This record gives sequence, C-alpha cells and structure tokens, in this order.
Amino acid sequence: MSAQTLPLPLPLGACVKCGRIALSEQVLGGRCANPLSDGPCVGYYRASTGAGDWLLCPSCHGNGLFNNYRCAHCDGSGWLYARPQFP
Repeated sequence: MSAQTLPLPLPLGACVKCGRIALSEQVLGGRCANPLSDGPCVGYYRASTGAGDWLLCPSCHGNGLFNNYRCAHCDGSGWLYARPQFP
C-alpha cells in the first residue's frame, strides 16, 4: 500500500448538531458555525475518540478523495461517524 492510499488520521470529535468533523483539539468544546441552508450551525464540537465511533469511508477508503475530487460522502475527511445520533 502506498502512502497516497493510507487512511487520513482519525477525527477527534464532531459537532453535536450537524456532525461536522473536528480534526484539531483546539476546536473541541467550541462553536461549530458550519454554514447550513438555514444559517450557521449553532452546535458545538464534542470529543469522540471511542473505538467504535468512526468508520472508514466506503467511497474513498479513508483517503478523502474519490476520482481525484474531495469525497462527497465523508466531506474529504476519510471517516464517517458511526453512531446513529450524537449523544
């Protein structure tokens, strides 16, 4: 397996409202403000590092790209939140 096909690092958390992925510790506990159709998200980022919290994206196989474009399934993160709803 080449370095280009290795999965991206596991996310550190996600927004409790919209599910946007957090890749940096600095955003955990802070507001999300992800642009949504009805305005900016009002959720906050929560840590989520449990063993079963994340699934490798089946579309891009964890590298964030699908046909050389940012993967729409995982928004380029390479991972999907495995829980049906954020607690």
